[in-house]
Amino acid sequence: MARTEAVVGGALGLIVKYPLSRAACLTLIPPPPWGETTALGPHIHKERRTMNSVTVELRNVVGTEAAMGWAGSHTVIIDRPEGKAGGMGLGFNGAQMLALALGGCFCNDLRYVAQELGVSIRSLAVSVTVCLEGHPLLTTSATMSVTCDMIDGSDPLPLIDKAKESCMVSNSLRKGIPVTIKAASERNA
Repeated sequence: MARTEAVVGGALGLIVKYPLSRAACLTLIPPPPWGETTALGPHIHKERRTMNSVTVELRNVVGTEAAMGWAGSHTVIIDRPEGKAGGMGLGFNGAQMLALALGGCFCNDLRYVAQELGVSIRSLAVSVTVCLEGHPLLTTSATMSVTCDMIDGSDPLPLIDKAKESCMVSNSLRKGIPVTIKAASERNA
């Protein structure tokens, strides 16, 4: 299998290597408009709690049927498994993205809560399984397994329980959210 490289992000100089089944160079159209990014720091937690909305952008990756998504200077490739609906296996599928959103948000909340409580996490491992059924395919349940070791050897259960209360993704999914999908031409209508 040939390997080619595509430069993603222009000014960032990030090089993403794609294993491709055919020899082709990937280019992006248009280069993502990175916009302003916020420097990471201790103020992030406060800003996170007062955030009103977040917008991410996705565009096709030329030469593939995959998409690249970004928010600020962070990117991710979304694709289907190789051989399915033009997929090349270059990135995550929707179910994987949902599981990553659940687990990633919970990992962040564990860190936020640890900082609030003045404790430190030595190691953290989260595994998320989403169950899918039906046509159209729907996520019918999600299970998260959390292993958390504290530096001081204390019980991580109070930390995990408090993170459950504040985890935006899992709380949003439990409550359900309205989702509106419309053509871009309808945005300003």
